[in-house]
Amino acid sequence: MSTDRPEPPTTGAPEPPTEIADPPADPTPEPTGTLAGPTVETSPEPPDGPPVAPDLPAGPAVVPAPPVAATPGPSAPAPAPPVTPAAGPPPGYPYGWAPPYPPVYPGWGYAPAPPTDTTAILGLIFAFVFAPAGLVLSIIGMRRTKNTPDRTGYTLALVGMVLSAIQTVAAVLFVMAYVGLAVAVLVGLATAGS
Repeated sequence: MSTDRPEPPTTGAPEPPTEIADPPADPTPEPTGTLAGPTVETSPEPPDGPPVAPDLPAGPAVVPAPPVAATPGPSAPAPAPPVTPAAGPPPGYPYGWAPPYPPVYPGWGYAPAPPTDTTAILGLIFAFVFAPAGLVLSIIGMRRTKNTPDRTGYTLALVGMVLSAIQTVAAVLFVMAYVGLAVAVLVGLATAGS
């Protein structure tokens, strides 16, 4: 017998060669007449390979029935139910909600921001309401927050001071112009009447 495969090495007594028989011819007779479905053709087996399944026509798939489990006898333990993965949220949480984050312990995460100085906030607010009070409160807020890391608000106080100073200077110039105009009118009336 000649094959394309190499023979495995043998140890001991040689085994007798085995002959592969040709497959028997198909004993089914050829159908006569017309068929309701498509014709199925089988291809011949390749000489050296395993048998190939014939191409099947398209149609409903046949699903084999699941194997029937044996009923346990009086001495056999009952089989355990199958384990399925849990579906849905854990108990106590509504659907779509994740459990909360774990608590933050001291020394972990970000440190809380220091509080903003109240006088700096009031200085910025009073810059729009009453500028001289805003100027005073902003200066106090700047002095309290300049070099202290436990309070913030230096920038707020600085903005409040600048706005208050501009409005205070503008108000002083307005009052001076108003008073100067009033004096000029009074002097003009006094000279016109004489």
